[in-house]
Amino acid sequence: MESPIALPFESVVKTAIEQISLGVQVKIAQDEEKRNREFNQYIKELEFYKNSYDKELRQVFDYWFDLARATMLTANENLTKSAKEKADKELSQLTSLSTISKKKMDTLKYGGKETCRVLALYSQMQHHPFMNDNPIGHVYLFCKVLSVIKRDILGQDVDPLNIIKVLINNYSENEKEVLRSRKYIEKEYEKY
Repeated sequence: MESPIALPFESVVKTAIEQISLGVQVKIAQDEEKRNREFNQYIKELEFYKNSYDKELRQVFDYWFDLARATMLTANENLTKSAKEKADKELSQLTSLSTISKKKMDTLKYGGKETCRVLALYSQMQHHPFMNDNPIGHVYLFCKVLSVIKRDILGQDVDPLNIIKVLINNYSENEKEVLRSRKYIEKEYEKY
């Protein structure tokens, strides 16, 4: 048998192929390491924004619930004078121009078309004659805002009437006014 004939530069070609193969493996490892670093950075950023989002979104809902609750408290005739003054002060802070404009913008950040509609209704109804000396109308309006943003932002359907039933202890005594407010506000909402 004949021994294989060595080609000239065979060892050089073999070494070159091994070096290229090793270089490709190193490059693949470096690319994978880079992707892992970028992915880990992306996860950290996502977690940061998620935490901020959760906090801001919670503040949006807290505000609207606090507004509904404070409005109910100020309308409660059974409160002591000091409790009424405290409730009035809280409502005044919640409805200050700077607070309410910021909270409406925060709400718009997370909401969509329906949130925009209900906030437009809210803005227009604040100075509407129907709302004059009508705390139940105000409470129903806040419950409508809550209902819409819960559906628009969280995908949860909650009837504003059910929210108001939670807020009003003596619902049966106020049912006529609640239903009158509901009818009027829902009719106005359809216009937007």
